[in-house]
Amino acid sequence: MTILANGMVVAGTSLLVFSLILVRRMARQLPAGGIRRRWGLLTAMIIAFVPGYITYGSVARNSFRGPLDLIVPVIFFFGAVFVLLVSTLSLETALDVRRIYTLEQESITDALTGTYNRRYLDRRLDEEVLRARRYGFALAVLLLDIDHFKQINDEHGHPFGDGILASLSQIVMNSVRKTDVVARYGGDEILVDRHPHPAGGCGRAGRTIAAAG
Repeated sequence: MTILANGMVVAGTSLLVFSLILVRRMARQLPAGGIRRRWGLLTAMIIAFVPGYITYGSVARNSFRGPLDLIVPVIFFFGAVFVLLVSTLSLETALDVRRIYTLEQESITDALTGTYNRRYLDRRLDEEVLRARRYGFALAVLLLDIDHFKQINDEHGHPFGDGILASLSQIVMNSVRKTDVVARYGGDEILVDRHPHPAGGCGRAGRTIAAAG
């Protein structure tokens, strides 16, 4: 009886320590903020439980005589099992959400320039045009393309041309608002979709398509 009770307490303590590792790993997957702080609170609680288990095991290790004496060790053990299950499921969920987010970003991002790709742009433009028509917003689109880009590739090579495209895209992304959409429209064309403003906010220019080449 004593061996069984002590074994449950020791096993529960070990499970709590392992749960602590999982919780800390999961907290690192989260951005800084309220949710991460709350998981930090859970970490602190688990840390507090571990010495509690150890203290109980040390004090009561020779006092287990009958089945009723197993109640507390059983509760301690299955409490640790519950914490471990919650920690495991939470970590798996966080990792799955992160993988889904990464896949979603890859599916809408142009690998060379880091801007959105044509697939995302077409969907976003449809949404913006519908919103602009519904609410009477002005909508502006800026289309940039590099003159004689084929000549650049022919004379300096495609890797050099790729670098030009990537640099131009970064310049554009650093020059617009976070609400604007920057996408690779074609081979050497970068399109900026200006987020709709209330009618009149962009003036007449807001209703035009501006092209620079």
